[in-house]
Amino acid sequence: MDTTVWPVVDNTVEVMTQQQNITGINDPAMVSFGTPNTLQLIHKIGSTMGFTAGSIGFIANAVVLTVLIRARRQSGSHVNTLIVNQSLMDYLSSFFVVINFIFFTTGSLVYDGSRSNFTDNVICILLEAPTLVEVCVAAEKVGLVVITLERYFKIVHAGL
Repeated sequence: MDTTVWPVVDNTVEVMTQQQNITGINDPAMVSFGTPNTLQLIHKIGSTMGFTAGSIGFIANAVVLTVLIRARRQSGSHVNTLIVNQSLMDYLSSFFVVINFIFFTTGSLVYDGSRSNFTDNVICILLEAPTLVEVCVAAEKVGLVVITLERYFKIVHAGL
Protein backbone atom coordinates (compact mmCIF):
# COMPACT_ATOMS: atom_id res chain seq x y z
CA MET A 1 0.00 0.00 0.00
CA ASP A 2 2.38 2.62 -1.20
CA THR A 3 -0.29 4.91 -2.60
CA THR A 4 -0.71 8.54 -1.76
CA VAL A 5 -3.97 9.46 -0.11
CA TRP A 6 -3.77 13.18 -0.86
CA PRO A 7 -2.22 14.40 -4.09
CA VAL A 8 0.82 16.51 -3.45
CA VAL A 9 1.18 19.61 -5.53
CA ASP A 10 4.66 20.95 -5.85
CA ASN A 11 4.24 24.68 -6.16
CA THR A 12 7.74 25.75 -5.34
CA VAL A 13 9.24 28.51 -7.36
CA GLU A 14 12.89 29.16 -7.86
CA VAL A 15 13.69 32.75 -7.18
CA MET A 16 16.84 34.11 -8.62
CA THR A 17 18.18 37.19 -6.91
CA GLN A 18 19.94 39.68 -9.05
CA GLN A 19 22.40 42.10 -7.63
CA GLN A 20 21.36 45.66 -8.19
CA ASN A 21 22.69 48.98 -7.08
CA ILE A 22 26.21 47.76 -6.34
CA THR A 23 28.48 50.53 -5.13
CA GLY A 24 31.10 48.46 -3.42
CA ILE A 25 31.81 44.75 -3.45
CA ASN A 26 33.18 44.79 0.09
CA ASP A 27 30.27 46.76 1.57
CA PRO A 28 27.27 44.39 1.92
CA ALA A 29 25.09 47.16 3.36
CA MET A 30 25.17 48.98 0.04
CA VAL A 31 23.98 46.00 -2.03
CA SER A 32 20.25 45.52 -2.48
CA PHE A 33 18.71 42.42 -3.95
CA GLY A 34 15.62 42.53 -6.12
CA THR A 35 13.32 39.66 -5.24
CA PRO A 36 9.71 39.36 -6.32
CA ASN A 37 7.20 40.09 -3.60
CA THR A 38 4.40 37.53 -3.88
CA LEU A 39 1.87 36.70 -1.22
CA GLN A 40 0.20 33.37 -0.64
CA LEU A 41 -3.54 33.16 -1.16
CA ILE A 42 -4.28 33.11 2.58
CA HIS A 43 -2.21 36.27 3.06
CA LYS A 44 -4.01 37.93 0.15
CA ILE A 45 -7.40 37.11 1.65
CA GLY A 46 -6.31 38.23 5.13
CA SER A 47 -4.79 41.44 3.79
CA THR A 48 -7.91 42.22 1.80
CA MET A 49 -10.16 41.62 4.80
CA GLY A 50 -7.90 43.62 7.11
CA PHE A 51 -7.59 46.50 4.67
CA THR A 52 -11.37 46.53 4.12
CA ALA A 53 -12.16 46.43 7.86
CA GLY A 54 -9.59 49.13 8.56
CA SER A 55 -10.95 51.34 5.78
CA ILE A 56 -14.55 50.94 6.94
CA GLY A 57 -13.49 51.63 10.54
CA PHE A 58 -11.52 54.67 9.42
CA ILE A 59 -14.48 56.16 7.52
CA ALA A 60 -17.06 55.27 10.18
CA ASN A 61 -14.99 56.69 13.02
CA ALA A 62 -14.34 59.86 11.01
CA VAL A 63 -18.11 60.35 10.70
CA VAL A 64 -18.70 59.60 14.40
CA LEU A 65 -15.89 61.91 15.44
CA THR A 66 -17.28 64.72 13.27
CA VAL A 67 -20.77 64.31 14.73
CA LEU A 68 -19.45 64.21 18.30
CA ILE A 69 -17.31 67.30 17.85
CA ARG A 70 -20.23 69.22 16.32
CA ALA A 71 -22.54 68.04 19.14
CA ARG A 72 -19.96 69.06 21.75
CA ARG A 73 -20.31 72.68 20.71
CA GLN A 74 -24.03 72.59 21.52
CA SER A 75 -24.01 70.48 24.69
CA GLY A 76 -20.54 69.80 26.02
CA SER A 77 -20.14 67.40 28.93
CA HIS A 78 -17.46 65.24 30.50
CA VAL A 79 -19.00 62.08 29.07
CA ASN A 80 -18.99 63.58 25.59
CA THR A 81 -15.30 64.42 25.97
CA LEU A 82 -14.53 60.83 27.00
CA ILE A 83 -16.50 59.44 24.06
CA VAL A 84 -14.71 61.82 21.67
CA ASN A 85 -11.41 60.50 23.06
CA GLN A 86 -12.60 56.92 22.53
CA SER A 87 -13.69 57.66 18.98
CA LEU A 88 -10.36 59.36 18.24
CA MET A 89 -8.43 56.30 19.44
CA ASP A 90 -10.64 54.05 17.26
CA TYR A 91 -10.06 56.39 14.32
CA LEU A 92 -6.27 56.37 14.77
CA SER A 93 -6.07 52.60 15.25
CA SER A 94 -8.08 52.07 12.05
CA PHE A 95 -5.79 54.50 10.22
CA PHE A 96 -2.66 52.70 11.40
CA VAL A 97 -4.16 49.30 10.51
CA VAL A 98 -4.66 50.52 6.94
CA ILE A 99 -1.10 51.88 6.81
CA ASN A 100 0.25 48.62 8.24
CA PHE A 101 -1.57 46.52 5.62
CA ILE A 102 -0.36 48.81 2.83
CA PHE A 103 3.24 48.28 3.93
CA PHE A 104 2.67 44.54 4.36
CA THR A 105 1.17 43.96 0.93
CA THR A 106 3.40 46.26 -1.09
CA GLY A 107 6.67 45.62 0.70
CA SER A 108 7.58 49.13 -0.35
CA LEU A 109 10.17 49.81 2.32
CA VAL A 110 13.63 48.82 1.19
CA TYR A 111 16.49 48.71 3.66
CA ASP A 112 19.35 49.42 1.29
CA GLY A 113 21.56 51.58 3.49
CA SER A 114 20.43 54.88 2.00
CA ARG A 115 19.02 56.01 5.37
CA SER A 116 20.64 55.95 8.76
CA ASN A 117 20.33 52.82 10.89
CA PHE A 118 18.28 54.75 13.48
CA THR A 119 15.79 55.92 10.83
CA ASP A 120 15.42 52.40 9.46
CA ASN A 121 14.77 51.07 12.97
CA VAL A 122 12.17 53.75 13.72
CA ILE A 123 10.38 53.07 10.43
CA CYS A 124 10.50 49.33 11.07
CA ILE A 125 9.16 49.60 14.63
CA LEU A 126 6.49 52.24 14.05
CA LEU A 127 5.22 51.54 10.55
CA GLU A 128 5.96 47.94 9.58
CA ALA A 129 5.31 46.42 12.99
CA PRO A 130 1.84 47.10 14.43
CA THR A 131 3.27 49.17 17.30
CA LEU A 132 1.12 52.25 16.72
CA VAL A 133 -1.97 50.07 16.31
CA GLU A 134 -1.27 48.37 19.63
CA VAL A 135 -0.67 51.68 21.40
CA CYS A 136 -4.03 52.97 20.14
CA VAL A 137 -5.80 49.75 21.15
CA ALA A 138 -4.28 50.00 24.65
CA ALA A 139 -5.44 53.63 24.85
CA GLU A 140 -8.94 52.49 23.84
CA LYS A 141 -8.98 50.00 26.70
CA VAL A 142 -7.83 52.62 29.20
CA GLY A 143 -10.50 54.97 27.85
CA LEU A 144 -13.18 52.32 28.35
CA VAL A 145 -12.04 51.82 31.94
CA VAL A 146 -12.19 55.58 32.58
CA ILE A 147 -15.69 55.81 31.05
CA THR A 148 -16.83 52.84 33.13
CA LEU A 149 -15.45 54.32 36.35
CA GLU A 150 -16.95 57.72 35.60
CA ARG A 151 -20.39 56.18 34.98
CA TYR A 152 -20.06 54.03 38.11
CA PHE A 153 -19.29 56.98 40.38
CA LYS A 154 -21.95 59.11 38.67
CA ILE A 155 -24.69 56.49 39.20
CA VAL A 156 -23.76 54.70 42.43
CA HIS A 157 -22.39 57.68 44.30
CA ALA A 158 -24.72 60.30 42.83
CA GLY A 159 -25.28 62.09 46.14
CA LEU A 160 -21.61 62.66 46.90
